[in-house]
Amino acid sequence: MQNAKCKNPYEELYIYYLQGRLNAERIAWENFIGNWEEEGFSFLFFSKPAENEVNALLSAHPELILTDQFCMSYEEWQGTRLSSFRAGSFVIYPPWEIPEIQGHEIPIISDPGVVFGTGTHPTTRDCLYFIEQVCKDQPIEFALDLGCG
Repeated sequence: MQNAKCKNPYEELYIYYLQGRLNAERIAWENFIGNWEEEGFSFLFFSKPAENEVNALLSAHPELILTDQFCMSYEEWQGTRLSSFRAGSFVIYPPWEIPEIQGHEIPIISDPGVVFGTGTHPTTRDCLYFIEQVCKDQPIEFALDLGCG
């Protein structure tokens, strides 16, 4: 199964660093990628500049303070270029980089967003190997991803 290669939607990241926590579940701005909250701060990620949206947000929520803003490439944010990787029979890859899949391999398309990382953490690999072992005995009907990071 081969899908058409698409463009990386996160080539440039526009990050707005806010003091305060924001309920980003209700945000539906164009070009908004996501919100990362950490220790009383919110990091808003956009694929294009969003000063107008952020200024409107700050006006509506005076408890939030814009601390800083950044523009960087997706690779700079992740610390490396994201590419496909193999774990057992699984081939995990972002939608913008489709590797060659061998007949015995199982492709998994994973859009890493801005917080998933490279997917090569030892616990990620261990989970994939475990899933592969379980699947050898019987198909998995349901799975739960806790995403505990």
